[in-house]
Amino acid sequence: MYFLKGILYVVGCPIGNFFDFSNRAIFILKKVDFIIAEDSRKIGFLISFFKFKNKILVLNVENETNVCSDLIKYIKNGFSAALVSDSGTPCVSDPGQFLINSAYSNNIKVVAIPGSSVVSTVVSICSFNVNRFIFEGFLPKKKIYKEIFLFKLIYECRTCIFFESGSRLLETLILFKSIFDSERLVFIAKDLTKKFEFIFYFKLSEFTVEFFESNNFLDKGEFVILLSSFDSNSLINKNNNCSFLFKLLNNDSFLLNIVLSSSFNVSNYLFF
Repeated sequence: MYFLKGILYVVGCPIGNFFDFSNRAIFILKKVDFIIAEDSRKIGFLISFFKFKNKILVLNVENETNVCSDLIKYIKNGFSAALVSDSGTPCVSDPGQFLINSAYSNNIKVVAIPGSSVVSTVVSICSFNVNRFIFEGFLPKKKIYKEIFLFKLIYECRTCIFFESGSRLLETLILFKSIFDSERLVFIAKDLTKKFEFIFYFKLSEFTVEFFESNNFLDKGEFVILLSSFDSNSLINKNNNCSFLFKLLNNDSFLLNIVLSSSFNVSNYLFF
């Protein structure tokens, strides 16, 4: 293995089990001058476990402009840095893209050190075929925006992958059942690679609020959700989806104003 100065390394970290960390990633993190993380407390567990002695810099949405400016100067002066994620691969629903763009703009070499990713991990164990997929990251927090967002995916011919917090998971699944065809499949995972990892899967027609409420641990933590692709044979249900939308608009003047705005294209939400 080799190590170079004046490089920005982008290092994939374990998503739960520290023994999934690659030898190359450990080697690089022991060599760099700076480790850049979103949350020093969370990444602190991994740093303590592997006894890394590097200086830790916190990079988040609030401070990224100033931190990136300083880091670029350090790296151009011959120092090296590693961008890490609290869990998984950096820049997948995590901050860091601004730093990477700044590095390229300043002719700094960016080197990927591959590691774990929740997305690829959950795809590998999914209960249905995932030949093609789109990753949408975290769903909108507000229900009204989430409804609009999901309508756009009614006729998506690829598996959809989302992140969702436990506190909003039930609301999201109820929306799934209301908006999507009842034969579409859902696969949900939490704490993958950890001792108490949990997965469950079902057809939307089988989902019940009672099942969810009987498992009270489902309202905690973060989940990854896979929604199977649209089946063209279910096109007959288009009218049902349209009826749901117009019923929704009738009962929500705020949503109606959004749909009537010049920036909203209703055809994107109802048709191919």
